[in-house]
Parts: sequence; C-alpha cells; structure tokens
Amino acid sequence: MPLFRSCANLNVCMDDRGGTEYRYLRIREDEIPLEIVTERRNSARISLATGRAILRIPAGADAERRESLVKWASDWVHKRIQRSPDLLLRYRHKDYRTGSLIQMQGMEFELVVEENTPQKLATGLLEGRRIRIRLPQSISPAQKQKCCSTILARILGKLFYPKLRNRVIELNAQHFQKEILSVRLKNNQTNWGSCSSDKRINLSTRLLLTPPQVTDYIIVHELTHLVHMDHSPKFWERVRQVMPDYEKAEAWLAQHGDRCRY
Repeated sequence: MPLFRSCANLNVCMDDRGGTEYRYLRIREDEIPLEIVTERRNSARISLATGRAILRIPAGADAERRESLVKWASDWVHKRIQRSPDLLLRYRHKDYRTGSLIQMQGMEFELVVEENTPQKLATGLLEGRRIRIRLPQSISPAQKQKCCSTILARILGKLFYPKLRNRVIELNAQHFQKEILSVRLKNNQTNWGSCSSDKRINLSTRLLLTPPQVTDYIIVHELTHLVHMDHSPKFWERVRQVMPDYEKAEAWLAQHGDRCRY
C-alpha cells in the first residue's frame, strides 16, 4: 500500500479556493505530491494533474472523514500507477536551482533561484537570458515545484507568445482563411489547445516545449475546429489534407507529452 506523509500547510502560490493542505504519496521510490483542497461540493473527487494529484473534499467533512478520503485517494492513485507505470514520469521533481540551463525555441536561459526570501509570494523576472525566481521562506517542496513551474511558464509564454501567434496566423492564411477573434496562450495542463465557437483559440504554454511539427499539428487541429466544431470524419479528413502525416505528431505526444512541463 502507498504511504503518505504531511507537510506544512502554506498559502503560497495558491489560488483563493479555501483551505489547501499538502501531503505526499509514496509509491516505490517516488513521492507524488497530494494537494488536498477543501471546498464547497457534495462529494470527493481525485484526479491526476501534472506534477501532483488533487483531492477535492467537501467543506463539511470532519477529521475522520478527511482521513478516510485521503486513504481512498491514495489507494486510487496507487492502482492507476500499477496499471500505467509511466505515469510516474509526471511526478519526478525537476531540479530548480541556480545555474540550471533551460533550452527553448533555439534559445538558452540561465535560472537563478533565491530561496527563503522575506517576501510573502513567489515572484519571477526575466533579465535578458537569465530568469530570476524568488521564493518565500519555509516553502514546501510541492509548492516550490508549482511556483517555479508556473513562473517559468508565465515568463517564457509571454516571451514567445508573438512567435506562436504569428504561426497561427500563418497556418490559417495558408490553409483555412477563417476569421480568428483572438489567440491566447495559457498555462493549461489538461489539454494542448482549444477553439471556442466564437472563434477564439487558446494554446497551452507546454506547446513551446514540443518540436515544430508537433506544435504545427496542435495549431492545425484547433484551426480545423473553425471549420468543424467536432471530431467527425470530416474533421479528421480536413486535418489530413493539411498534415498528411499528423499521426506522427499524435504518436510523439502520446510518448513524450507527459515530459513537456516546466
């Protein structure tokens, strides 16, 4: 059975959703951060996100019920990992430390991490080819992971947004000639992109970590939704017209997508 341990409950780099507690689920030699969110809801829900598992608990649950739900979540995660051992790759900690180099879009950035600073919130700043991250005191390992990942995605997403937006415009002009109301880049962990019925395209900052042909496939996929708002045979036929070998991009995402994280 998986084990779990508690860590400090700090409201650092968290959303304003109510109480949040952190624990760790030990599975073999790995530890998976468990984010326990107490909120107004009728039932508990466990899910696997990038970098952590998230357990959502009803606000009225007493201590005994909370511990029962944590055990239920731990068992559920353990069974998922048993069925798909590669899922553990999502939770191996990245080493955010001063001097680390980040390669992206043909550029190299040096990371400077200042820990135990007196400020209350984590902050980040781009200084030329250097990214400086300042972290509050007593921050937990799980919070450090989330804060650094979020800050890097925000900074690098802002830097490379014009390049990605121009590629969307270019591919649209070449193959679709459809009206686009907006192109936005978000730190989305649950999908690679989306296209709304009102012609707004959202792309994940994780796309910046994929090869160019994979990036193009995701953009073409979302642009195709300007023509077909479903995944019908006609949708896939149009995707193939633009990218005859799009399955190669899908295969790359299936094999390497979990590693595309900041």
